[in-house]
Amino acid sequence: MKQTVLLVLFTLFTLTAFGQTSFNDRLNVDFQSEKIDIKVYPNPVVDNLKVSHHDDIEKVQIFNLVGKTVKTYDYLKGRNYYVGDLPKGIYLVQFSDRKSKAIVTKRISKR
Repeated sequence: MKQTVLLVLFTLFTLTAFGQTSFNDRLNVDFQSEKIDIKVYPNPVVDNLKVSHHDDIEKVQIFNLVGKTVKTYDYLKGRNYYVGDLPKGIYLVQFSDRKSKAIVTKRISKR
């Protein structure tokens, strides 16, 4: 008897609590429609890193795997980016636009 009463109360509670919940079946997702193809080379890099030209790039930042910024450069077409003073390891190169929004991040290996 006690279990039946508890079951009825639990059922009534869940129906009233969850029965009034409304769901929105719309999903708004903002994807960048175009794929941005930026190449970094050579990879692995020893001294100078080169970047393929892209009009939207404003800044080039290099991060270690802990997330600390180790190098920051203003982007210039045809420029080589010196990384010879960095220790050997894996780094992330992030390209940002004029609004400081990250466009794409690439992984490089420093030897």
